[in-house]
Amino acid sequence: MGACVEARADFLEAFGASASLEEVIMTIHDRKREDWEVWLLTRNSELTEFILKNGANVHAQNDYALSCAANAGNYELVRILLSHGADPRAGDSIAIFWAKKGGYDCVVGLLEEALNKKMLR
Repeated sequence: MGACVEARADFLEAFGASASLEEVIMTIHDRKREDWEVWLLTRNSELTEFILKNGANVHAQNDYALSCAANAGNYELVRILLSHGADPRAGDSIAIFWAKKGGYDCVVGLLEEALNKKMLR
């Protein structure tokens, strides 16, 4: 989960704690964009929906936001990310590994359902 921590540190250094979302989105440097997208995608469901609707890449860093949300046991974020096309198979299905390790059975079930749908396609 180091990339999430590093992205947060970069974010705070660049914008401070009170930056508006518009300021962040308009000034993100391309090289760091994916790090910040991953960090922003794992904050809360409302922010995640907003930035996904405004062009954030749900697949940034091999769908790392999905793994972060699964590791935290955040069912709602996992659901949102999957509904926007996050791939539960990314990184050898690491998201389901983290959900199982954390004992987040509802998240595991959601990811397994998404995996089954992907396999049927």
